[in-house]
Amino acid sequence: MPVALGPRRLGPRQPNVLERRKAAEIAHLLDEGRARIGILSERDLLIAGAALYAGEGTKADGIVAFANSDPAMVAFFLRLAPAVLRHRRAPAARLALSP
Repeated sequence: MPVALGPRRLGPRQPNVLERRKAAEIAHLLDEGRARIGILSERDLLIAGAALYAGEGTKADGIVAFANSDPAMVAFFLRLAPAVLRHRRAPAARLALSP
């Protein structure tokens, strides 16, 4: 029996109503948070970095490690690390994937 196929979509699908609503809410909350917090001082950044390291970092055998999958958090830590750590050598990265 022949099967009639409908037209194929070219490119990605458009977001549905719930996805658009969620994206709009996230954008609104980000704007609201930025307006409420403003520009962070060096002290604020140090406190945020210490809290982030306390939750996501470790130190053993003289090696400082940071484990997080959010690119923004990794970038923040890499930006903060030279200002806080005594050693100025280039950071090394290791990628670990788990199911």
